[in-house]
Amino acid sequence: MESDADGSIRVEGLAPGNYTMNEVEAPAGYIRNETVLTFTIESTLLGKPEAVDLGVFVNHQGALTIRKVDEEGKPLAGAEFRLSDSSGNIYGEKLVSDSAGEIVVTGLKPGSYVLVETKAPEGYLLSDSEYAVDIKASHEGEPEAISVTVVNEEMPEEENVGNLPSAGSKDSGFLPGILGMLSIAAGLSYLMKQKKRA
Repeated sequence: MESDADGSIRVEGLAPGNYTMNEVEAPAGYIRNETVLTFTIESTLLGKPEAVDLGVFVNHQGALTIRKVDEEGKPLAGAEFRLSDSSGNIYGEKLVSDSAGEIVVTGLKPGSYVLVETKAPEGYLLSDSEYAVDIKASHEGEPEAISVTVVNEEMPEEENVGNLPSAGSKDSGFLPGILGMLSIAAGLSYLMKQKKRA
């Protein structure tokens, strides 16, 4: 039995008894719902029996929640990720973490995916890890979103080399200036000594 264009299935001519119904194949791109439906056709009824309504049977797609934190668990905004499937198809080229450090991706069909960080938050090192994400082909009811936590290490501060400015910096003339002043002072001292001897 297959659902029609309206997503409905109608079965007629059922004899009295207890029945079960389950989905054997989901529509393309959706997760097969493993929920088993049960119903009964009564053996005695007054008048014409009404059709048994089994309600709405829902097919879901996968969802992914990415959490971006530092080594202390603090949420990090501004990280960028790329999500692609096993065939190389990209489902998100520039997924950016929000102020809570989270990214939510929905509408994922069953299959295998790879998550990589393409840009780290300012002041942090880029993670070189690849994260495997697997959306199962079947699940009873609605599946929970898959959660991936990515930790960034803080970028080490550059060590200052001494207290003197380096050559070529804006203050690189500071040291020669001091040496020049010392040379002038030494010259003046020498002249004063020469005058005293005269």
